[in-house]
Amino acid sequence: MYEALLCFTQVKRIILYEALLCFTQYGIEATTIEMIKKKSNISIGSIYHHFQNKEGILVALVFAAVDDLNCYREKYLIQAKNFEESIIAIVLSYVDWVNDHPNFAEIILAGKFDVYHSGYGAKLEQKELVYKTKLINWLSMPQNISHLEHIPVELIPSLILGITEHYCRAWLLGRVKYNPIYFRKELAVLALRLLETYK
Repeated sequence: MYEALLCFTQVKRIILYEALLCFTQYGIEATTIEMIKKKSNISIGSIYHHFQNKEGILVALVFAAVDDLNCYREKYLIQAKNFEESIIAIVLSYVDWVNDHPNFAEIILAGKFDVYHSGYGAKLEQKELVYKTKLINWLSMPQNISHLEHIPVELIPSLILGITEHYCRAWLLGRVKYNPIYFRKELAVLALRLLETYK
């Protein structure tokens, strides 16, 4: 009866939300369709209809998380007026997104590898390439490129986000005590210094 009152989009959203909670609470491997059914109060038939299997749910969540993270980045970058503000925007958007959506961040951390090695790997690679190209185009603008042209392109993402990603990963895994939000400014300054001191 409950399910009959919901529209198509609502059913999908509920399944994804409850699956996300299951994946982060019990782990991707340990979570079953039956557990998601019980949590969501949506029939197994509907779950299979919308996502085919557990892998389909994981893929949908990873894709949604990647889109959401990059949406944050774009919103922050739009407000940046120069090179320094652009680098700060990239770092702060990442930290703020992890703070605002830790379950999504965990799904990227835990599920991305599985998706890359599934039948959806090429699609995820293409999606990430689109976002990477947008970022490179932004950093290639006249006010930015002069600060980066001496650095190998392959190194730039690691120099900007390497330390931040490492700390956020440690926090998500419970290896460090403090939420990265407490160090957002310090992480942004570190990224700038790494770029400025690269020779």
